[in-house]
Amino acid sequence: MRGATDQGLELVMQKFYDINTAVTKYRLDTFFGVVNKQPEMSGIPLFNQVP
Repeated sequence: MRGATDQGLELVMQKFYDINTAVTKYRLDTFFGVVNKQPEMSGIPLFNQVP
C-alpha cells in the first residue's frame, strides 16, 4: 500500500511472508525531503547579483 499524509510525507507498507518460518512480516517505510517553497526568501543578493 502507498499513501501520503497532509504534510506531504509518503508512506509505503509492504507485506512479506517468510516461507521458512511461516511468519508474515510487515514493513513501513517513510519518504520525506526538504522543499524550498519560497526561494526569494532564502538569502540576500550580494554585490551586483540580480535575483
